[in-house]
Amino acid sequence: MVSAIPSAGITMARLKLTRNLGLMNALTLGIGTMIGAGIFILPSFAAERAGPASSISYLIGGLIAILTAFSLSELATGMPKAGGSYYFVNRSLGPFFGTITGLGMWMGLIFASAFYMIGFEYYLSYFIDFELEFFFIAINTRVIAVLTTAILVAINYFGTKGAGRFQNIIVILLLIILGGFILFGSMHVKGDNLEPFAPNGWGAVAGVAGLVFIGFMGFEVVATVAEEIKQPEKNLWRAMIGSVVVVTILYMAIMIVTTGIVPYDILGKQDTPVTFTTEEFMGGSGGILITVAALLATVSSANASILSASRISLAMGKDRILHPWTNKLHRKFGTPSNSILLTGFFILGFLMIGEVETLAEVAGFMFLMTFILVHGCVMVLRRTRPEWYKPSFRSPLFPFTQIAGAVLCMALIVKMNPTSILLGLGMVGIALVWYRVWSSRKSRVVGEVKKVFEEIKVEEAKKVIQDEEEKHRKILVPFTDVLYEPMKMKIAAALATGKGVIVRLNVVEIPDQTPIESAMEHIDVESITKMEAVKKLDAKVKAAREYRQMIAHSIPVTIVGMSRQEDCELILLGRYKTKLPAARLRETMTNFVLHRANVDIAVLSINEECRKKPRHKRAPWKVKNIMVPFHDNLHTILALEFARKIAVAEGAKVTLLQVSFKKDLKENEEKIGRILQDFSSDTLRIGPKVIIGRSPAKEIIEVSRGYDLIVMGASKKWILNKFLFGSIPDRVIAASSCPVLIAKKWERSSLSQLKGRL
Repeated sequence: MVSAIPSAGITMARLKLTRNLGLMNALTLGIGTMIGAGIFILPSFAAERAGPASSISYLIGGLIAILTAFSLSELATGMPKAGGSYYFVNRSLGPFFGTITGLGMWMGLIFASAFYMIGFEYYLSYFIDFELEFFFIAINTRVIAVLTTAILVAINYFGTKGAGRFQNIIVILLLIILGGFILFGSMHVKGDNLEPFAPNGWGAVAGVAGLVFIGFMGFEVVATVAEEIKQPEKNLWRAMIGSVVVVTILYMAIMIVTTGIVPYDILGKQDTPVTFTTEEFMGGSGGILITVAALLATVSSANASILSASRISLAMGKDRILHPWTNKLHRKFGTPSNSILLTGFFILGFLMIGEVETLAEVAGFMFLMTFILVHGCVMVLRRTRPEWYKPSFRSPLFPFTQIAGAVLCMALIVKMNPTSILLGLGMVGIALVWYRVWSSRKSRVVGEVKKVFEEIKVEEAKKVIQDEEEKHRKILVPFTDVLYEPMKMKIAAALATGKGVIVRLNVVEIPDQTPIESAMEHIDVESITKMEAVKKLDAKVKAAREYRQMIAHSIPVTIVGMSRQEDCELILLGRYKTKLPAARLRETMTNFVLHRANVDIAVLSINEECRKKPRHKRAPWKVKNIMVPFHDNLHTILALEFARKIAVAEGAKVTLLQVSFKKDLKENEEKIGRILQDFSSDTLRIGPKVIIGRSPAKEIIEVSRGYDLIVMGASKKWILNKFLFGSIPDRVIAASSCPVLIAKKWERSSLSQLKGRL
C-alpha cells in the first residue's frame, strides 16, 4: 500500500500508485471477477433460454473473450497504465471514442457490481428467509446486501493491497469448492436431461452468449489495473489470457453438470440454480457449502468490479473526460478515494432498483461496444506505428484476430434483448451528450487517429501551396449579379496569375417543359446581349478570358457540367446572403455546386450593409487590408493562399486572425507561427493576430470593420447546419462590414484518406 504522504504541498505528481500486484494477484483478480454471479446466477436464465446448449453459449462467449484478450494484452503491454480499454481507446482514437468507452466501461462495471450483489442477496436468502426489526429499521437480505456493498467500498477505499489479499483467499476457496462440485456432480449427470440439446434453436444459443458475456469481464478488469502490475510485459498477457481459458473451461463444465442433473425447464425457474443442483446429489450439507461459495463468489466479483470501475473514473478524471475531482488521491492511503466513493454511490443506487437480467445484459452491451473499439485500436496502432508503441506481446494472426473479434462482438449485440439494446444505446447517447458538453472542451488528449489526420493535413497543406504556386489555374466564373462582377473579376484575375485563364459563363435558364432546341427561337434580346455586357465589365481585367453562353434547364447543373467539360480547377461563385433561415432554403444553386463539383470552390458574399455603405466610396471594391480567420483545416490553408495572391496583386496587407480560449492561447500562437513560415515571403509579410474570445463569429465581425476583405475557409458545419442556425461563415457573411470570400478545398472523405494512409 502507498505510504502516508504529508499533507503539505501535495500534488498529483507526488501521488503515485505503486506496482504491488504480481501474476497471482492479477490472475486471481480476473478469475475472481469471472466466477462470481456469472456462474451462480446466470445459469438459470441461460438454461431457460437455450437449454443444455447454454454450455455452448459460454464457449462462444469465451472464444470472443479470448480474441479480445489478445488485443487487450497487446495494448496493455504497449500502454501499461490504469484505465484499461478506456485508456487504450482514448489514446488511440481520441476523446470522442474515449468518452464513449470510458463512461460505457465505468457504467458497465457499476451495472455488473449491482448485478453481483443482487446475486449475493439471492443466495443469502438461503440462510435468511425472514425479516428483523432493529431500532425501527427492517433488516432483510436487501439491507444486508447494501451493507456488504458499503463494506467492499470501504475495503477499496483503504488500499488496493488489502483488497488483493482478500481476492486471493476467496478465489482459492472458490476453485476448491467448484472443483469438487464438478467432480462429484459429473457422476450424477443423466443423459436424458441433455436432450433436446438446443430446444429453442441455435439462435437462442447465440443470444444467450450475449447475456452471459458479463461473466467474462475478468480479463478487462486485469487491464484496468495494468499500472499496478509488476513486470507488466510478462504478467499482463499471461493473467488476461490465462484467466479467460481457465474460466471458459470451468463455465462449460458447470453448465453441463447443472443441466445434466436438473432438467433445464426446472433449472430456469430457480433463483439459486447451483445450490438447487447441489442439493439434488449432495443433500442439505452440499447446498450449504455451495451457497457459501456463491456468497464468496458474488462478493469477489463485486469487489473486483469496484476496484476496476474506480480506476477507470480515476483515469477519466486525469484526462479531463470527467471532472478532475475524480482524479484526487487520498492523502493518507494513496487510493482514488473520490472515484471509489462515486462508484459506490451509483452501485448502491442500481442495487436498490435494478433488475437482474437487464443489469447483466446492459453491462454486456457496454463491454461488447468497447471491445469493438479495442480491436480497432490495435489495427490503428499497428498501421500508424507511433514511436512510443512497443508492446512486448503482439496479437497473433493480425489483422484477422481483430476483424473476427469485432464482427463477433457486433453479432452478440444484435442477438440481445431489444430492451437491453435500447438501454445500451441510451447510455451511448448520454456519453455523446457528455462529450459535447464537457469532454470536447476540457480534454487535451490527442488520439493517434487525429495525429494521422494531422499528418494528412500537413501533407495536403504543403501540396495546396505547391499546387497554387505551380498551377496556372483555369477558373470558371459564372455571371450572377452585376453588382458582384467587378469584385469577382478582381479576385479571379489575382488567382489566375501567370498563364491562368478565366472562363466566363452565362447560363440562360428555361422551364423544364421547354425543349432546349425550341428555346433557341424564343430567347429574348436581353439574354442574348447579356454576354456583351459581361465583356464590357471585364474589359479592365488583366487576365486571359474565354466566354461561354449556354441555354439549359438548370443553372447549377450546367455550372458543374461546364467545370468538368472545361477541365477547370476552381469555380468562383457570387452569393447574395440574407439573415433569414427561410431565405437560405432558396439558395439551391450555391449548395448544389458545393455538393457536386469535384473542384475547389470560392464563394464571394456581399451583404446589404456592405453594398450600401462600402469602405471606399470612390473605389468601392478597393482591397488594402485582408483578414484571414484561422481554423485548423485544409479550407483555411486554401483561403490563406487565396489571400496571399490577392494581396500580391493588389498591394494589400494580410492578417491571420485566431480567436482563442485563454487556456489555448500559447498553443495557438505557436500553431499560427508554424503556418506563417510557409506563406510569408520577401514580397509579402503576413501578420499574426491572436485574440481571446469565446465566440469566433462575434469577434471576427467586430474586427472586420477595419478590413476590406475577409477570406475564410469553409467549415463542415457550413453545409450541415446552415439551414438551422448558421455556421461561423454564415454569421460572418450576414453581419460583416466588408465582402467575404469563402474557400472550399475539394478533398476526399476522411475515411478515404485514412484508408489510403493505412
